[in-house]
Parts: sequence; structure tokens; C-alpha cells
Amino acid sequence: MRWNRAVWATVVIIVIALITTAVRADPIVIQGVRVHTQFDKDVYFPQYRQRPPYSAKCTQSSRYDKLIAIRDIKRFLAKYKKKVIKENLRNIFVCRTLMFHGNKYAGTYIGRNLYIDNNDPQFHLHHEFSSILMRNSKYRFPYRTWENLRSMYGNTGVSVFMERKMPAYKQSVKLFRRGFYIAYARSNLENDFNVIAEYYMTERTKLRQISSKYPRLKAKYEIVDKMYKRIVR
Repeated sequence: MRWNRAVWATVVIIVIALITTAVRADPIVIQGVRVHTQFDKDVYFPQYRQRPPYSAKCTQSSRYDKLIAIRDIKRFLAKYKKKVIKENLRNIFVCRTLMFHGNKYAGTYIGRNLYIDNNDPQFHLHHEFSSILMRNSKYRFPYRTWENLRSMYGNTGVSVFMERKMPAYKQSVKLFRRGFYIAYARSNLENDFNVIAEYYMTERTKLRQISSKYPRLKAKYEIVDKMYKRIVR
């Protein structure tokens, strides 16, 4: 049976109403986590983060981007045990663009709160959440074991990659041999762990296959695998 114009019009109205309802409530609560999509600087950032040197800034996401972010946040949360989320995550703040120290950030965390922009939210959620988990002594991240792999870090952050326009996601055999999955992992130990964790949660098969060929990378994969088996569903 073909739908006539009246039926199509009704469907369109219903869809628009659902979209409007989905993004009107703010914050919305997903698995006990408050998800904020309507930017308010005093809700998003503590006062001290709004001032230099942090100078935290966020721009408002579009209605469509909010829906995509909410979809990805649901997928992200569904991958972890409920107790892990309850103990480690309170709020997720969504921005169109996110800035600290005058530089764009894809994501960051403050306490038990995550901040993400609209570019590949799921990757960045796993990346930043791994830092929160890393700092929770309950999960016993083996700092000394990781340090003993003798990775040579540049002790830089995202701002340096931005300023120098360095290819953060570059991969090469040279990097793999040195124990790094992507170029950005060279910046410091925490970012190195973040990278392995985010790819473990999003592209695990590929990460495992590549890591198996390079001893340092394999050791890092095994550390994350052991830690995350207690965390994920």
C-alpha cells in the first residue's frame, strides 16, 4: 500500500516532535549519567576553569549533532559494567567545539566528568574515560610495569600537536616497533594508555592483530586487556 501525502506529513510531524523532545530536556539521564547538550558555561565549567590559564570554552551543538552524540553516548555506556559507570562517571558535557588554553580539544575530563566535541564522540569518550579509570586505585593500573617498557615520551600534550600541526593519528612500523599505536601516544604515558584503551574498546581485533607482531605494543595490549576484562560487559 502506498502512503499518501497526508500519511507522510503525519510521519514527518511525529519524527520532528520526537527529535524536539529528545533534545529539549537537558540534562537527560542515561544509565544514571547526566548528559548535558545545552551549553551554559556555569553549568559546564567550574569558575577556575573559565579563567586563564585554562580559559575553557564550548560552543553549542546543533540539534542533529546532539542526537548523534546521545546515540554514541548510549553505545559507550552500554560497553561497561553498570557498577563501573556508577562509581566513576557523573556527567558528560557535549560541545560543538571544545577549547582549553586557546587550543581545540576533542575531549577531556575533570574529576568524574567527561567533555567531548562532536567529532567521533565514541572514540573520545573511551579515550578520556580511561584516564578516570586509570586514576582509580581499585583497578590497579600497573604504572611501573608500563614504565619498564621504556617507551620514549616527548612529554607533550594535545596542544603541541595542534600548534605544530603534527599528524596525531599517524601509524607506521617504526612507531609500532617503539611500542606506540599512533603518533599521539608518544606524548606521555597517560595518553599512551588512553590510545590503547580507546582502540581496545572500538577496534579491538585490529589492535590485537597489529600488537601481536611487536613486543612492546603487545605488552601494553595485554596490560589493558587484563585491566579491562574486569570493567567491560
